[in-house]
Amino acid sequence: MRRLDLGPVTLIGHSDGGIAALRLAVANDTPIDKVVTIGAHWILREDYPIHEMYKGMIAQSWRKMFSEGGVTYRSLNPVPDFDPITRDIVDLWLDSSADSYPGETVREIGCDLLVIRADDDMLVSRTTAVELSERVNGAKLMTLPFAGILHTRNSPKRCSGPCGL
Repeated sequence: MRRLDLGPVTLIGHSDGGIAALRLAVANDTPIDKVVTIGAHWILREDYPIHEMYKGMIAQSWRKMFSEGGVTYRSLNPVPDFDPITRDIVDLWLDSSADSYPGETVREIGCDLLVIRADDDMLVSRTTAVELSERVNGAKLMTLPFAGILHTRNSPKRCSGPCGL
């Protein structure tokens, strides 16, 4: 972003993109005005229920859950390598080192932060979202009532309208 000579930017990240946005805000290497995370973890503790779910993720189950996405993936990749990519993603999700989730370093975020969570999100708990919003000075928390994890992806206007985007 610096190379492109962009002024202060607003970063919006869903799930892993939200983790990346938090890490960029913590690094403070780029002028960032606002960060909006949607269904993003800032930390992964061993006692989180999703920990076991992540461990059980395999390419076959993803193909079944996201069959439409699999068709798109195979059409865009002449040599699909979904099995190794799936293993790499699961390893990334389960990595609790300082290079993965930003953890307590989120306290160093100096820009505006909006944490959005769907009320029925089975991956990011209400507690996790509240903890993140409480660690960043001036952060705001928005909960989408009666919505699940995929609702934030499939209905972006529900998120962007209240954000003024």
